[in-house]
Amino acid sequence: YFNLTTLPIPVPPPGPSVVPLAAEPFTQRTQALRASDENRVVPYIQNWNLEIQRSLASNFTLEARYIGSKGTKLLGGLPLNDVNIFENGILEAFNITRAGGDAPLFDQMLRGLVMNTGQSPVGTNG
Repeated sequence: YFNLTTLPIPVPPPGPSVVPLAAEPFTQRTQALRASDENRVVPYIQNWNLEIQRSLASNFTLEARYIGSKGTKLLGGLPLNDVNIFENGILEAFNITRAGGDAPLFDQMLRGLVMNTGQSPVGTNG
């Protein structure tokens, strides 16, 4: 029998550069953002197996089988970077520009962008 209650536990003292649970800045690109819905429901999968077997003769048997699966309330990711050109006006502005018109949306988007000294996509940049 060996008594473990009097055994000392070595705890190293923390160093001056060790900061436990330090916050990482949002500018670091390795950060991940996760959120979950409070009203989330539990997903489930249903599996069905059906088999019908019929003996037609003494040496002949007919079998029919069905195997199916159905997923309900399955979790899926929300694609944050999908482009939606239908509701933000870009498709309409593109069609106006393609027809030879001048879409004000592109002027608003490109205003202040300097291409070369004194030139910008919208007017001149002094």
